[in-house]
Amino acid sequence: MDFTAFTSPLLLRGDAHTAYRDPAAYFHAGVFYLYFTLVETEPDGTVYLYLAMTTSTDLIRFTPVRKLSPRDRTLNLSSPGNVIRFGGRFCLCCQSYCRENGEKYGNASGCCAPTTSSTGTRRSCCGSRAMRFPARRWGA
Repeated sequence: MDFTAFTSPLLLRGDAHTAYRDPAAYFHAGVFYLYFTLVETEPDGTVYLYLAMTTSTDLIRFTPVRKLSPRDRTLNLSSPGNVIRFGGRFCLCCQSYCRENGEKYGNASGCCAPTTSSTGTRRSCCGSRAMRFPARRWGA
């Protein structure tokens, strides 16, 4: 990798309505998998948090950003942490900032939960709520 090719320490640049936070990177088979919190602010000021990802082979050019979690203020999945590979499956640890009532930093429904993938199914569990996201390949 040619580190002299980097012209900025920023990998993804946000704006007034979109922010990229809490990056977690995983390198596998020549590809960097970058997971992060995608923050989108609606025109009315409502904020939604998503787990999102992009990939790169050189950390300069990236694939289009892909949301991994649904648009749901009762979840607001975010803050990816460890990426663990075990038994042919990948586990991405994350947490939630449940804000369905307009809370600034979340409420007691929040959780810290793993999501897993082998052939594209992701699962997570927050409190007593089990969540299953649409099956689609979401990473390595």
